[in-house]
Amino acid sequence: MHGPRAWRVAAIAWTLVVIVFGALPTHGAVHAIAAGHDDLAASAAHFGEYALLAFVTAVALGGWPVSPRALLWAGVYAIGLGALIELVQVPLPYRDGQLSDVVVNAAGAALGLALVSLTGRLRARRPRERRG
Repeated sequence: MHGPRAWRVAAIAWTLVVIVFGALPTHGAVHAIAAGHDDLAASAAHFGEYALLAFVTAVALGGWPVSPRALLWAGVYAIGLGALIELVQVPLPYRDGQLSDVVVNAAGAALGLALVSLTGRLRARRPRERRG
C-alpha cells in the first residue's frame, strides 16, 4: 500500500469488518466451516483479525517508520475495541462475550504490533533506491 491515506482507509475498513463480525450471529458459519473445531477456529479468527487491526492502525497513525507513540495508540485502540465488542456481545442472545476472547484479541494485537515494528526496522535497513 502506498501513502498514508491508503493505510487510514485500510484501518477504517478493517475496523468496520471487525465490528460487523463482532455483532453478527456467526456461530453457525464457524461451526459449518470448522467441522467440530469451533473454539480453535474462532480463536484463530480473533487472533488474526486483531493482529491485522493493530498492524494497519499503527501504520495509519504513524506512517513508516512507525513511531513508538503510534504503536502504543494502535495497541490501546485494538485491545480496547476487542474488549468493547466482547462487552457488547454479553446481552446478545446469539453471541457470548468472553474474557478469553479479550485475551486472544490482545495477543493478536501484540503480534500485529511486533510485526509492524519488525517490518519498519527491515524497511529502514533497505537502501532508499529499492523502496517503492
